[in-house]
Amino acid sequence: MTWSTSIAQYSWDWHDPVDLNIVDFADNKLLLYNAIGLGLTLQLSEQSPYERKMYRPYIYSSYVDVMYEYSRPPKSDVFVGHFRVGRQLRRFLVVGGDMGIYKVSDAQVSTFGIGFQLYFQWYIVNRDNWKLYYDNGVGPNVFLEQFPFGGTQFNFSSTYGLHIALRVPEMAWITIGVKNLHISNAGIKGMDRNPALDGLGLSFGYQFY
Repeated sequence: MTWSTSIAQYSWDWHDPVDLNIVDFADNKLLLYNAIGLGLTLQLSEQSPYERKMYRPYIYSSYVDVMYEYSRPPKSDVFVGHFRVGRQLRRFLVVGGDMGIYKVSDAQVSTFGIGFQLYFQWYIVNRDNWKLYYDNGVGPNVFLEQFPFGGTQFNFSSTYGLHIALRVPEMAWITIGVKNLHISNAGIKGMDRNPALDGLGLSFGYQFY
């Protein structure tokens, strides 16, 4: 009996690693934090002639995200297909726009949505054959039905994750990453109609210049 009770009470206690209590790098101030970093980058650094020659100004990419909700029952499965166009402002920074097609489902609702994000890629390692970068973005989305259940069709999403890019043919890369997703409506219809989804999963993609 003791063993059965222990299993029934088990739950995945995931804590958002970028939520530092005082500062949460995935909350509604995400754009502000990136804007501060972008401003400092453009003010304090310049792209060298070598960088202007070696790195193409625009980067096109497509991604597929497979995620599972970890904080709110009933747990939702989330699949997102992305298409992106970004501009490489510095060797270590790409800023661009993201269009995503969402498929979400749980025990209460199953629906599709479309969303748009402004995204930022901050490169930690930027070698000729592989890259490691922190990717984050935020923007609005609209679903065909209320999602999460009890909320609204219009929401906002924020994402962040660590990604590795490996070079394949010249000027093309395959990517894999671990990604966190938050969806909520920011209380636009009142906090009692603002159920939030928090999901974690894998992202697979392809980039080319």
